[in-house]
Amino acid sequence: MRADIGWSLISGAGEALVFESLKKDKIEHKFKHLMSNISIADEVSTLIGMVFSSAIIYFSTIQNTFYIATGIMFLTLIYGSLALREVRVHETAAKKIAAEIENQPQPNFKRISNFLSKHKDYILIMIIFACLYESGRVLWQPQLLSVGIKLEYLGIIYALLKLFSILGSIAARKVATSKKTFFYLGVVSACIFLLMGSSSMPLVLLSFAAYFFVENITRVLQSDYLNGIAESRNRATFLSSNSLVQNSFSSSYTVLIGYVGQYMLF
Repeated sequence: MRADIGWSLISGAGEALVFESLKKDKIEHKFKHLMSNISIADEVSTLIGMVFSSAIIYFSTIQNTFYIATGIMFLTLIYGSLALREVRVHETAAKKIAAEIENQPQPNFKRISNFLSKHKDYILIMIIFACLYESGRVLWQPQLLSVGIKLEYLGIIYALLKLFSILGSIAARKVATSKKTFFYLGVVSACIFLLMGSSSMPLVLLSFAAYFFVENITRVLQSDYLNGIAESRNRATFLSSNSLVQNSFSSSYTVLIGYVGQYMLF
């Protein structure tokens, strides 16, 4: 849960920076395409990391993967701090907000709570997005094992599934961001979840491939939609709030699925 809260704050600030940078240059209409590229880069990085870490483990030890990953992380932070430009929009409003924060400092978690209490109508939207985006994530490993796939093959299968995530990110560029689209994505996701419960290995693999494809379409469209309704002065807080709701749902859902599977189904 602590990791979920931390990631919520990072992801919200990052997306806000990207959107406001585009908005400053008056090209915010390109956000969906850029978000698609970011999603592709994320998935490709995961694939490269899996191959690279597997090679390290094969030729060295698993402990060295953590040392090397830490080094790469610090290099990325140094590059990011030097390369990123600071976006300044609505400077008068920004100074006013900064003054309020200095006079009445609040923890980030409390700031998000206050924001959500004043924007209750958005909470339902965030929960819907959480259901669409997170519901299948905790299911893939135990279900693949249950249909007879060996543990040592999970990494290879996950890498192949990530290829479908990349295809989903590309497809999202051509999909309209609308309430009707999200409804259709929800219906398709529900059908995919039903197929996931099959005892047929080929059908389960196909259903997870479809899920990873649809998941990244949802990811790109969700970011496009939320940034479209957020105001500049509250964008980072708003996006962090959505991420917090999403990650909290994921954590709770994981515990619930584990409880149901252990005590109610067997």
